Amino acid sequence: MRSISPERRGGVAALIVAVAIAILLVVLQPGPKPQRTVAEETVGTTTSSTTTLPAGVQLCNLAKRFVQDAEGLEPYDVARIAEVFYVAAVKLVDGATRAEFDATARYYTEFNEIGSEFDYDVFRIAAAGRGDRWAQLLYRPPLGIETARAAIQFTCEVTIPPPPTLTTLPPTTTSSAASFSGAGGTGATGSGPTGQ
Repeated sequence: MRSISPERRGGVAALIVAVAIAILLVVLQPGPKPQRTVAEETVGTTTSSTTTLPAGVQLCNLAKRFVQDAEGLEPYDVARIAEVFYVAAVKLVDGATRAEFDATARYYTEFNEIGSEFDYDVFRIAAAGRGDRWAQLLYRPPLGIETARAAIQFTCEVTIPPPPTLTTLPPTTTSSAASFSGAGGTGATGSGPTGQ
């Protein structure tokens, strides 16, 4: 068996390194790109009780229901429905966007906790010392919400309503009651400000 001459060892080493790099580049490629999932309506009643829809289809169905239920409602009621939607959606999204959906769910939860405590009356909230936090919720765009809305728009071709702002909230008027049962029959209900 012949040994490799010292002059050729450098070339052989370079060739081995090049092959190793090529193999690593192929092996370490990112995973498959997420596929766009458009929810399809199912026709008929022959589904089994053990059949579970894929998470993407569940998310799209939930988003469509949210948009339908929110149509024509006051921003307070839309915020209640949005909280239920985003809390349920967190369980249906993958790791890439889960943080944004979680941040959005937390935003709506805090918005509704403060708002419902004072019947969404801006003046009562300010008088009770919660005005600074309420203003932050109304003026600053919530972290993650635009990413979450864009993900729903891309995946489901549904435009989710934007978060409430000071300009979209009506002054102290009575809003209609809202109910959203898209998350397993558990709905958020309530009414808006009473104007008192």
